[in-house]
Amino acid sequence: MGEFPMFIILLVSNLLLATTISLMVAAIFRRPLTIILQRRFSDEACNIWGRYILFFVGVMSIAIGTRIWEIERYLIGSVPTEISTDQLALELFRTAIATLASNSIFTLLALIGVSIALVAKRNN
Repeated sequence: MGEFPMFIILLVSNLLLATTISLMVAAIFRRPLTIILQRRFSDEACNIWGRYILFFVGVMSIAIGTRIWEIERYLIGSVPTEISTDQLALELFRTAIATLASNSIFTLLALIGVSIALVAKRNN
């Protein structure tokens, strides 16, 4: 019975860490994204698109960062695997890396999409 609470700690801490990292990235990129969007859209549309893009990046980063499909290995099998504090630390490190990587990829894709829209606007 001692392993189950450690799994819950792992699950909750992964979710909290991924959410915290995603919120920090959103705070960092909010202003640059707003500046880029203002070149293409009206203020109202800029606010809507900016929030949507940051929401999309955040949700995708949290989903990928928590890596639930890898964490469930601790529950699969006839006897759940015990989670040590070292494993917990390693899983949290993996969560941080995966969340940051997915944040950077999705933020880059969003900025490329907006840049393409700006180029299309200039060509019209």
